Amino acid sequence: MDDLPVLDGKTQIQVYKEFCESFKASFSPFMGSTTMGISIGLGPDGELQYPSHHHPTKGNNSHGVGEFQCYDKNILSCLKQHAETFGNPL
Repeated sequence: MDDLPVLDGKTQIQVYKEFCESFKASFSPFMGSTTMGISIGLGPDGELQYPSHHHPTKGNNSHGVGEFQCYDKNILSCLKQHAETFGNPL
């Protein structure tokens, strides 16, 4: 699914790459002095990673994390194709 241009005509990988390049260009004067390391994540618990997932933790009441993807037309199409490949048209 990484090759679908669903973000203003760009793929998810292209958008992420552009973000990283822009970040590097903007903050390069601070690298090695003010900033010694960078961690870029996909949400505090990785909840924005793909495919989305839900890892309930103690005290975490956020239900439905990742639920939005199950209604995405591209995901549903991929799921349908995969199911049909394995003999399950439903």
